[in-house]
Amino acid sequence: MAISINNQSSKIESVLREDIKWGQIIYYFMLHGIFILYTAKRDNILQLNAEHLFSLIVTVVIVGLFIGVISNLIVGLLVALIGKAFKANNSIKNIYKALAYAYRPFILTALLILTHITIAFYFESSFIQDVPALIVIVMVIIRLAIGLLALWSLVLLIKGLMAAQGLSIGQTIINYLIAAVGYTPLYYLLMMKI
Repeated sequence: MAISINNQSSKIESVLREDIKWGQIIYYFMLHGIFILYTAKRDNILQLNAEHLFSLIVTVVIVGLFIGVISNLIVGLLVALIGKAFKANNSIKNIYKALAYAYRPFILTALLILTHITIAFYFESSFIQDVPALIVIVMVIIRLAIGLLALWSLVLLIKGLMAAQGLSIGQTIINYLIAAVGYTPLYYLLMMKI
């Protein structure tokens, strides 16, 4: 386990040394936005009045892009501003790189979400009244996997921000929590419009 943790730390350090790649950053922010949309509006996604699965998925991806980019740009700025109170190294580019690195598990999460949406879409749009038990089990496993990947992303987020800002784990958690709480009112306004 110690080898894995040290290996993860060296990966984070190498990511922070690289030049910022905005296309990559936006891609990972979009994946995070898809996750945010799914967790906040899971029950409403199929009510987007999409006649075809493709248009439903495109809608989720576009809205996820919008939510992810706006949310992470604002949260990153708040992390940098609040980090000043802790005398953190506040390279905004490194904060964005750390956030993007933390969202790498969302590649698989987004695929699981799209699979979940696809299965749900076909059962919502079909005449099948009884959902087979196997499908219910698959849906539960998908949700559990999404939750586990979100937890792993949270671990990477804390480790990445620790490395990017040079803070202790406690300071990093407090810094991020204050930024997240500060962003919450805007988050609710944003989600109400969707």
